[in-house]
Amino acid sequence: MTIARLTMIAALSLTLCSGCVEEGSEPLNETPRLTEQTLSLLFGEPQFIEPQAPSPWACLDCAQPATDHCAEQGWYGDGFCDEDCAQPDPDCAPPSDDSGPESDHCAEQGWYGDGVCDEGCAQPDPDCSGDSGSGSSDSGDYCAEQGWYGDGICDAGCAQPDPDC
Repeated sequence: MTIARLTMIAALSLTLCSGCVEEGSEPLNETPRLTEQTLSLLFGEPQFIEPQAPSPWACLDCAQPATDHCAEQGWYGDGFCDEDCAQPDPDCAPPSDDSGPESDHCAEQGWYGDGVCDEGCAQPDPDCSGDSGSGSSDSGDYCAEQGWYGDGICDAGCAQPDPDC
């Protein structure tokens, strides 16, 4: 910092503070001080501010453990979905669908590749393609020609999804 800047700051400070005396009072004989903080504010030097402790009011109920009102009221598994519980309510789970890939009624009954075309199945029934698995089909589906659909073995490279997979 140059002496010219310090002189300018001192002159400005004296000029500004000279009008601060009230009527009837005596002017102060002290020269105003330029503190390090004032200089750094004027010249843009970085200020490091210490972080403050969090407010004691930030958490009014921190000393007491959180209670689970759903557990207290017996709302878990009561047949109603309670979304505002502390834990996931099993009643909010999507309902299980028996027609999903985990349960295939046609596979359970052994209807794939049984010689009868069953159209309401989760997987295409090889019997509906005109091939009963005898190997005499000209459909171009090698797995159907070999009778691999519904044979109890998962054949992943077939043209159609194998119900055994």
